[in-house]
Amino acid sequence: MKKIISVLALILIVSSTAFSQTDKEYAETLKKFFEVSGNKATADVALEQMIEIFKPQYPNIDSKTWKKIYQDVVQKSMNQFIEMNIPIYQKHLSKSDLDEIIKFYQTPIGQKFSQSNALITKELMTISQQWGMELSKQLIETIEKAKK
Repeated sequence: MKKIISVLALILIVSSTAFSQTDKEYAETLKKFFEVSGNKATADVALEQMIEIFKPQYPNIDSKTWKKIYQDVVQKSMNQFIEMNIPIYQKHLSKSDLDEIIKFYQTPIGQKFSQSNALITKELMTISQQWGMELSKQLIETIEKAKK
């Protein structure tokens, strides 16, 4: 009985170590994907805008401190964001899939798309906000008419 428990424990330890290594490799690949695809730059733009929203609320904080806050938050939050994304990406894309996508982003057209993506997203945010406000207005009007 002790041998069976020992063997099961060994199998569990080996498999969890292998799984952990696979997760670490997948996380590193996903992190590279976020960098080369422009997703990290897009997240940076969103975080910069978030910092700009907070600045007027804290006028006593100088620009050097804001820069440090931004750098600390971006690094920590990006790592957390990638960790949160791993199960979702693993469900739909293998590590080799990500490797192939990364290869695309390393081509000239992939790099162009990656570099443009953050700028496109920044411009789309304004349009999306306007669209969302108009849509909300239309929905409220339609709902109010339906109630009558």
